[in-house]
Amino acid sequence: MARLGKNLIEIQKFSSAKQKVRLGGGRGIAIAIAIAIAKMVKGRQGERVRLYVRGSILGYKRSKSNQYPNTSLIQIEGVNSKEEVAYYCGKRMAYIYKAKVKKNGSHYRCIWGKVTRPHGNTGVVRAKFKSNLPPRSMTHFYALAGSKGQSLHVS
Repeated sequence: MARLGKNLIEIQKFSSAKQKVRLGGGRGIAIAIAIAIAKMVKGRQGERVRLYVRGSILGYKRSKSNQYPNTSLIQIEGVNSKEEVAYYCGKRMAYIYKAKVKKNGSHYRCIWGKVTRPHGNTGVVRAKFKSNLPPRSMTHFYALAGSKGQSLHVS
């Protein structure tokens, strides 16, 4: 139930919870109603769903004497065969790391990449990143997005 008063809106959920929102003007009414309703909506129910898969960076693609830092080898958690890699081919991934200096209000930075193909028969994938992964990344984890168009949210 919503009642409009003199520059005041009162939204009542059931009969116990009341919230009052001060209104500024014509366009502010719709925004204030949306904010008040959003505050009263109950939070997420049930188990949290993770939209990414973790994995570890093994190193760069290499031959006996050369290494090719433009292609990284990554072992995805739970992927153990060439057939399982097919699902991840073309998916975007992110190497997320923490830096000392804040940029854009955050200490966290991200290098985006894409799974290109399998590497061998044991579930390792080859991936190309926008800029080559730094050598210190070999001991860290990365996050892999769930689908081609899906954005990655890591908390």
